[in-house]
Amino acid sequence: MELAAALERGDERGAFLALKNGADMDPEGEWSPLRAVIDLCGKTEVCAPRLFTMLVSMGADPQGRFEYPLPGYSCTPAAYATCMLARATCGPNDARYGDLCEIIAVLADAGAILPTSVYAALITKLIPREKAIKTLKRVLLQDKAPAPGIGDFLRALETDMEMLDLLSWAWPSSETKDYRGNTPLHYASMAGHDDAVRILLAAGASLDATNRAGETPLLAASGMRETDGAVRLLLRAGASLDIRSQDGTSALERAMGLGPIAGCKKMELIERAMADRV
Repeated sequence: MELAAALERGDERGAFLALKNGADMDPEGEWSPLRAVIDLCGKTEVCAPRLFTMLVSMGADPQGRFEYPLPGYSCTPAAYATCMLARATCGPNDARYGDLCEIIAVLADAGAILPTSVYAALITKLIPREKAIKTLKRVLLQDKAPAPGIGDFLRALETDMEMLDLLSWAWPSSETKDYRGNTPLHYASMAGHDDAVRILLAAGASLDATNRAGETPLLAASGMRETDGAVRLLLRAGASLDIRSQDGTSALERAMGLGPIAGCKKMELIERAMADRV
């Protein structure tokens, strides 16, 4: 096939001429023109993202399925690119990772349905950071963007606050919970991660969302060490002091349970907030 041979060489002009001559772009077996270009990512003599964009603009189906990883199983270009991105190394000069980021952005712009694993692949590997963030923005702008899960918020919380900010504004974090009912704000508060608490609150995270134990983020943070800053931020934002957990304890009682040293600052903050609200 003229097109397949041109793509194997990374010959952009040859691929263009083959397409002008009516070359077939439908996936067949393991072969797909878009997969062939994804496999070229990282080769310095080829601009894989530009070649990929050309194929899509000339009619290659961003949702076309091909056999992968075994005969009988099918895969879309978006799923394949995400899989390759997750496997890519992240050295400071890793052209392959940058190329894959750009190709995923092209697929998002073309309306391809992306797998939810795309968030993990982007968030956990931040080199080159600018390309990862730019791609995440373009993914999240699409109407068909998959909903990030609690794990995606937690990865962002651990790795990059700009990523967390993007996820928080694009998807209501209060609607994202784990099997215990904890929201990203619960986790940020319990970890004493003040910057993450600020970001989630600014994006409209629910202050008084309760988990399966009946704990709000304030209740959860009040019983943890090293969370004075998070408790202060939650109280300033107006977190309820009236809610008790299923075991009947209040935020003040949780702080008291830490003892006179570890709980002292939190008790002071809660008592002051209680006095101000009377």
